[in-house]
Amino acid sequence: MDRVFTVQEFCQHYKIGRSKTYLELDSGRLKAVKLGKKTLIRADDAEKWLASLKPLVLDENTRANAKSRHRVGTKSRLRP
Repeated sequence: MDRVFTVQEFCQHYKIGRSKTYLELDSGRLKAVKLGKKTLIRADDAEKWLASLKPLVLDENTRANAKSRHRVGTKSRLRP
């Protein structure tokens, strides 16, 4: 029998949010099945989805921008 994930288990296992999971399902990039009201994602479909993701390629400009945006120790303040 194939291993299946509930949406919650899938999110925990692949470290993505519920909204993003449903966007991937709605787009057809990730496949799921229904069992009553439950949405289940087969492990082999999850692995196919993961393998289909584009690798991250950073050039020098992108790396410099990423470093300046993610400074350690700085906090965003919404109120004075």
